[in-house]
This record gives sequence, C-alpha cells and structure tokens, in this order.
Amino acid sequence: MIKIAVMTENDGVWLNDVWAKTFRLLLKEDFILVGLIETPKKLSNHMGHNIPLWYASTFGLTDFVKLSLFAITQIVKRRLSSNYGGGSLKNIAKAFGITYIKCDTPNDKQIVDWIKAHDIDIVACTTSFIISKITLKAPRLGFVNKHAAILPANKGLFPYFWAHSNNQPKGVSYHLMSEEVDKGPLLYQVVYPKSKDTGSMVNFYHYVFHLFPEHMVDAIKACINQRFMSPNQKVKSSYSGLPKRKDVIDFRIKGGRIIDWMDIFRLIK
Repeated sequence: MIKIAVMTENDGVWLNDVWAKTFRLLLKEDFILVGLIETPKKLSNHMGHNIPLWYASTFGLTDFVKLSLFAITQIVKRRLSSNYGGGSLKNIAKAFGITYIKCDTPNDKQIVDWIKAHDIDIVACTTSFIISKITLKAPRLGFVNKHAAILPANKGLFPYFWAHSNNQPKGVSYHLMSEEVDKGPLLYQVVYPKSKDTGSMVNFYHYVFHLFPEHMVDAIKACINQRFMSPNQKVKSSYSGLPKRKDVIDFRIKGGRIIDWMDIFRLIK
C-alpha cells in the first residue's frame, strides 16, 4: 500500500478546500494518508505581512481591494459550507484522522526524520519553499508538485502572468520535484483551453484548482508507475521571478487582468 503525506501552506482561499477533496479521492483509490505538514506562507523572499504589502504596491490599490474582497468571500463561503471545522489544515487533518505537523521550514531535520520514520512513499506538495536535496530524498518515490504553467516554460513565480505577457500557451503541470525549481520529470500536464481564458489571472486559478484533486491523483499514479511525459516541444524553457510595477503595466496593455469583478460575483452565485 502506498503511503502519502501532504506538505502545503495554509491557504483558506485556494488550497485547504481542494486538499480536503483530494484526500477523499486518494482514500477511494486505497492510498494510505499518513500526515499533513503545514509550512508558512512565502512569496519569494516575502513572508507574513510583507506579502499583502507586495500585492498592494505591485498590483495597485484597485486590484488589491478586489483581491481582498475575493479572498474574504471565498473564506467565508467555505467556512459556512465546510465539514472540517472552518477548513483549517489542522481541522482537516483531524477530520481524516491523520497526523498534523506545523513547521517553520520543510527542510527541518525533524520533518526529514518524520518522513523516513513513517516510510512515506510520496509527499504531495503545494508549498512555496525551495525543498532541499536531503528533504527531497526522504520519501521513497519523491515529492510531487503542481505548477500552473506548461513546463518547461514559465518556471518560477506567477506563471500565468508571464505566459500572458509573452503570448505563450497556459496550463498546469505536475512533476517530480528536483533540486532545480520546476525542472523535475513531468508526470501530468493539461493545456488551459483558450475558450476559458478571459484574460483574468484569478479566473485561470479557478480552473486550475477546480481540477486539482483529479489531476493530483493522476500525477501520483504516474509517479508510482514511473510514467513520465516528454517535455512540451512547443514552448521554450524559461524562468521568471516576481513581476515589477512596470511588468504589470505591460501585462495590462496586452489585455491581461489580475482579477475581474465577475470573478468575485461568481463566488456569490
């Protein structure tokens, strides 16, 4: 039986709810869920209150207000409908009867020791931390990661933003993690349909996380069977960091939007 652990940051807007759905799918597939490891939120070198400050200064006040309204609406909606005590990672772990661990960094020796001690086969990962070589080697088969881009293009941060700015195809990839960021063997990949692309980055992430549970399970199965995909030959390898204010202006000139009012109204329906 394959033993699965999850490593993720606490994100009540996107991640917590989809991980609960993913757990249910994994249990239906007879995987053994062992533990949930919570890492701090991180955005490049920004942590804590510096993250919203970066969003406000880079995207501007209007988009920051819309993003805040979106987040509040999403969190309230999910807490009212959640069966997991408000949807915190700790409560989700409790509901599924698995170990909950909160750490300051995924590269802590205690995390490595825990993974080894519990004979974890795969760690499914949605954290912004760079995972060390020692930690990556702790599970038997490795770490499986989601990246919202058509790899090998747009490795790094804000992949939709850069794909739109550079007129490149958009999508989501799941891969086995390596020491180099977003460069491990490809397990599963889906191209974002042009018919669904409104130009809104938030709308794109609606698509990504709506399908996340099924996609992550498929990626885990591919990892178990060592069934890797060849890199997409239609895109060139690239890496980008955090956008700057001038990059946001260029993104908007090319028809991109961080968030539409419709993205918020859609949550209320």
